[in-house]
Amino acid sequence: MMIAEDIEGIGACTHIGAFDSEKFWREDTLAKLPAMNDANANNIVLAMDELQFVFCKQGDSLVTRYGMDPAHKTYLEKIGYSFLSNQKDLSDRYGIDKTQKNKSVFQLLIETENKEYFKKIIAEDSTLSAFAVIPFSEEVSDAYRMRVDVAAMDTIRKVNSKVYSTTLKEKIGIPNISRIVTSCKELQAVADEYLGRYAIIIKDEYGVSGKGNLLVHSPAILQRIIFYLASQEKRGKHIRFIIEPYLEKKLDFSCQFFISNSGRFHLLSLQKILNSGFAYHGSFSIDEELMRELEDSHYFNWMEKTAERLYEDGYYGHVCIDSMVLKDGEIVPIIEINARKSMSLLKHYLDKYLHTFALQGNFTYISAAFQGRIVFEELLEQMEKEGLLFQSDRKRGIIPLTANTLFINRDTDHAYDDQKTYKGRLYFAAVGEHTQTILEDTQTMKIFMENRSFKIQC
Repeated sequence: MMIAEDIEGIGACTHIGAFDSEKFWREDTLAKLPAMNDANANNIVLAMDELQFVFCKQGDSLVTRYGMDPAHKTYLEKIGYSFLSNQKDLSDRYGIDKTQKNKSVFQLLIETENKEYFKKIIAEDSTLSAFAVIPFSEEVSDAYRMRVDVAAMDTIRKVNSKVYSTTLKEKIGIPNISRIVTSCKELQAVADEYLGRYAIIIKDEYGVSGKGNLLVHSPAILQRIIFYLASQEKRGKHIRFIIEPYLEKKLDFSCQFFISNSGRFHLLSLQKILNSGFAYHGSFSIDEELMRELEDSHYFNWMEKTAERLYEDGYYGHVCIDSMVLKDGEIVPIIEINARKSMSLLKHYLDKYLHTFALQGNFTYISAAFQGRIVFEELLEQMEKEGLLFQSDRKRGIIPLTANTLFINRDTDHAYDDQKTYKGRLYFAAVGEHTQTILEDTQTMKIFMENRSFKIQC
């Protein structure tokens, strides 16, 4: 199967994105599965939009909720990334206005008092390139005089639903083990069919990595979940979940493709996915052996059929299909459809950058806890001093892909205390000519962080 070299048109793009798009597609009338609200993790997700710099070509703009760290931006320019970005924050960094955290970067761009400042960042007549198309996207394109060509919002909501991906599998002939339930009574009946033979997964219609998926091993746990949902059902909330038997898998992988507005299918990338539980933990380039297995199993025919169906249903744009290989070698072509850009697409664009140096890399992160006023510029200086920081004249090293995500929980605490422990996340790529050096430098980066009083968390 041929990989598309380039789908980007000529002219400048403005990259804007919310990495929590599912919550803006989800209907308020839907019941929710029990879940812990992790405010620290939520803050990190809000700052993840800085990852989009990897999409930028010269002349492009990147608008982020929080202004990029100046030292990080300078480093990225030094290794070859050239783009305009905002230094001013769109969102109240100190968390005094609590309502802003529920607003997307697009809504904030509409409401900001600094429109003239952002108009200087956003090139007039540039193309809006959204990580995911959510409410206020088109209003932003109008207000800032950008071009945009996207599917209707109702279509985007529909095709990102797990109900849609479940029914699509049946329509194109893929064996389907997923069941849609629309009441607590139905949830009980379907779960009873599986439990005893399999553990089951209950999936929220708009669940996303690490959220909205519950693994159920026993009838006792199931009863507690049904009790929780039944109280919502009585209050008028709609039950709509997907139930699947939990399958023993060998590995997760994903396929990224693009559907043009004329319906043309462009295969972009395939990436192995490292998950911890249900949460995304990194992307790695697919190997030739798995590529041959996918070709032999007609996997790419399924991807093209999926694209055809999506286009028939009114969608065009970026798509990421989550797939897996079971322990017995069976390939499951479609687990979920994500009609948006993805973490694995970020990895693909990083691969394109590294290819110019004949290098390869991974895409991963470190979760860490720390205290005090550690400064990102000092981390970069110390990495450089130890020969760990990647430079364009070197054959290996670490590229820090984010800065705000590491310090956002400290920087948004208006009651800062230097004795308080803050949690953050550093996304990075280890770069090299061989897999072994990439693995070595990934481990070295963890040791580097530990030596600077960061406590690495699993």
